[in-house]
Amino acid sequence: MKIESSGTYDAVFSFDNKGYYNHKGGDVHVEGHIFEGKNKIKALYGNWTLFLASCDQDDFKHHRKEYVQLFNESVLEKDQGPVIPGSKILWVANQIPKLFDDQFHFTNFTLSLNELYPGMIDKLAPTDSRRRKDMKALEDGKNEEAEEFKHKYEEEQRERRANKTGNVPM
Repeated sequence: MKIESSGTYDAVFSFDNKGYYNHKGGDVHVEGHIFEGKNKIKALYGNWTLFLASCDQDDFKHHRKEYVQLFNESVLEKDQGPVIPGSKILWVANQIPKLFDDQFHFTNFTLSLNELYPGMIDKLAPTDSRRRKDMKALEDGKNEEAEEFKHKYEEEQRERRANKTGNVPM
């Protein structure tokens, strides 16, 4: 992937979903360079699901072989991965929620979309899904309780439909 700036710098990245020599998959290695004209001035590297770092091109050349070995070991151990001395961390992924596996692999950001804050409930439409007890129970990992609430809502909806007389045009 190439990112071109309107100035004098460009970046070129490559993504590899199997690490360097680790063909077990899972983590995705990213490596690239910042160019000024045709000269590589910075190296960019990391695991695109965990972190991105940069360092001087000379440091990257000097430590690359060691970095590759440590990166492949870290992929197997599921840690952040190695950082080359003198590097600057540009981005780090947020920690995953405690109940990540039980909450459909939602991130904290995704979970916060349905969060109710004090004073919000009065301003929400009656049909807003954040009012649904089944959804809240599901987010909290209470699957049986969520199923009971959902069944109750569906029964109430069926009853309303059965008792509805229909729309009459004006």
